[in-house]
This record gives sequence, structure tokens and C-alpha cells, in this order.
Amino acid sequence: MYISIAEKYYTAKGIKKGKAEGKAEVARNMLNDGLPVERVVQYTNLPREDVERLLN
Repeated sequence: MYISIAEKYYTAKGIKKGKAEGKAEVARNMLNDGLPVERVVQYTNLPREDVERLLN
């Protein structure tokens, strides 16, 4: 089966987006459970700014 370069690109892009959304969901849950921002950043490897945005 022939897979085009565009299909490979968009598949990889979709997987990356899905992983980021999953990390954000985990981070939101951690924050809702009262974990400090520093701990959420440490465990999710998300940038501090992204985690702080989830607080709002």
C-alpha cells in the first residue's frame, strides 16, 4: 500500500496533537486535585506557561 508524504505528515501531526491534549487533560486533573504547578510541570513535561493557563 502506498502512503503519500502528506498522509504521513498529517498522521504524525495528529498523533502529536493527541498526545498534547492528553497531557493537558492530565495536568488539569492534577491541578484540580491540588497539586502545585511545579509538580505538574515536572510530571507532564509541559511548559510552565501552559500549565498556568490551565488554571484559568
